[in-house]
Amino acid sequence: MIPLFKVVSLIIRLFTKPMTNYIKASLKAGGVKRPRSQKVLIFLGQYYHRINIKITRSLSNMGSTDYIKPLNDEKAMESGAEFIGEFITYGTLLTWGLYEVNKLGRDTKIKEQKVNDQISNLQESYKSVSSDYEKLYIEVEKIREQLEVSEKARVEAEIARANVEKVYMGNKLDNNLITESN
Repeated sequence: MIPLFKVVSLIIRLFTKPMTNYIKASLKAGGVKRPRSQKVLIFLGQYYHRINIKITRSLSNMGSTDYIKPLNDEKAMESGAEFIGEFITYGTLLTWGLYEVNKLGRDTKIKEQKVNDQISNLQESYKSVSSDYEKLYIEVEKIREQLEVSEKARVEAEIARANVEKVYMGNKLDNNLITESN
């Protein structure tokens, strides 16, 4: 994002520099027609000059910021036009930067919401699968109990059949013995 920001800021500067030059040229050519705009530009130019000198003196530890020699009207108008151009340039860049940050924040919130929705869906699926598992487990236990009961009944039936066969065989033997003894 940073290289794109630098490219866009360069493009904005390229477009605002001619605008600044146009403001300067139009004020020089038609200064008499626009005395109010001249006064505004002179005021802005003087103010910009004072701020610039104060910052320069404080950064270079020159100390005294009491008296600052004002610019003549022509240089003050040029300085005011440059100030307006820079104000538009940096205002546009700041606005664009804030827009990008806001857009990034919105995109992040949308992504977070999607992730939260996916987590909610997975939790619902887990609850559903868990509930289904419990139901199936109970059914399997019932079937297992029925199989155990069936197996017991089958074993008991086998034992009973074996006992019946023993009794039958025992009776047959007894009958054979009785018949042989007769």
